[in-house]
Amino acid sequence: MRAFIFSLDAFVAFTLALVAIYSLIFFSSVPSAYYYLLTQGHYLSRDVLLSLSTTVCSDDYGECKATGSLLDNIVSQNNTAHRTNIIQNTVGEMVPKQFGYVMEMSDDRGQNWTVLYDTGGDSPEEIADDHAKKSKKLAVATQVMTFGYGGKVFKLLNSPYQYASCHGDGIMGGDLDGSGGTTGGSSTVDWGIITCGTITTTVDNGDGTTSEVNQTIGNTPPGDILGGDLVPSSDVNIVKLTIYI
Repeated sequence: MRAFIFSLDAFVAFTLALVAIYSLIFFSSVPSAYYYLLTQGHYLSRDVLLSLSTTVCSDDYGECKATGSLLDNIVSQNNTAHRTNIIQNTVGEMVPKQFGYVMEMSDDRGQNWTVLYDTGGDSPEEIADDHAKKSKKLAVATQVMTFGYGGKVFKLLNSPYQYASCHGDGIMGGDLDGSGGTTGGSSTVDWGIITCGTITTTVDNGDGTTSEVNQTIGNTPPGDILGGDLVPSSDVNIVKLTIYI
């Protein structure tokens, strides 16, 4: 009888211990009020950057420096006023007024960051911004990468060569920057066979006269013909948008 009472007492104690442990786990896993704000801020920063990277820049948002997305133009803008105008007309319209935000860029893999715009900044445009000026509770950030060329891409519209195997039309009716020339049109320049061709170019002698010069293009590096790298060096930047509440 004594052994039964002791066993029952141990069972009851073990059951109570399990109930206490499960209760602690349950109440500790209930999200706090900050959890929803954090989730909202994360989704907001992510969606804003996604919209910037997929929307083509146009005059509706500000002065576009280059053909491409809004994010590309924000990163490549050298004019601070134009960049600020684009950010205010895009990010500023998507982020609610009760939130503040900071947009930063890094060109060294995130080691150093350059502030592009901060609603809590000191410039006249930032001071006049109606968004929140400082973080009160939470701050959450999202990062994306932007890619672009450091120079002009020299690309011909069509292959200028007459391949021995398939006899390409060798169309090059325009300039070396790729303008002019269409498949099926009349070629004004005979680029010859790909392995041993030559091209006749007109050179300004500087005295009002011109000369015809034959240039070998068979295995010549493209940059020697096009006046620049066929594929210039690339610029990779990281853009970070921080939303603070």
